[in-house]
Amino acid sequence: MNSPMIRPILYVIVGLLLLIKPGSSLLLVQLTGVALLLCAVFLGYCGLQARKADNAVGNEQTLTLFSCAVCAVVGIVFLISPGVFVSLVFVALGIIIMVSAALDLVPIVRGGHASRQIGALVLDVIALIVGLAIMIHPGGANDMLWRVVGLLLLINGALGIVDTAKNPRSAVIDTTTADHDQQ
Repeated sequence: MNSPMIRPILYVIVGLLLLIKPGSSLLLVQLTGVALLLCAVFLGYCGLQARKADNAVGNEQTLTLFSCAVCAVVGIVFLISPGVFVSLVFVALGIIIMVSAALDLVPIVRGGHASRQIGALVLDVIALIVGLAIMIHPGGANDMLWRVVGLLLLINGALGIVDTAKNPRSAVIDTTTADHDQQ
């Protein structure tokens, strides 16, 4: 059953969960780990079947088995220590913020226009400090960011539910006539 309401409802549920209890992000990472392990089992099965039947083209068997191994390793890491993944995401976010601020700051300082662009200068310096703070203490940004993600998911899900309720026919795509039109 591919109901157009499933995704918005899931968005609302996950959004509320992240808003109410942002620490549940570790649970979501662990659930992603379980999904990756299931994906690894499926890819491993498909790769071994293709190898057995010898109907795979070129390196398709090797690529499928490699994907299986990567999914399994990442899934195990997500299950065993989800906090490491969350911390790495925040360290990467801190680096991205710092690099972006530095790239914005260089032309202002080099061009000697700092006195005319004092607002941009202050914002870039603040962004550098925030990026550094996130890198040094990634756990501090965890709750805030997951709440923002939860709020965005909640809004997206609510809008999806309202849109589907208002226009139920536009949410369902009829693929049965598309095949007949092309023939």
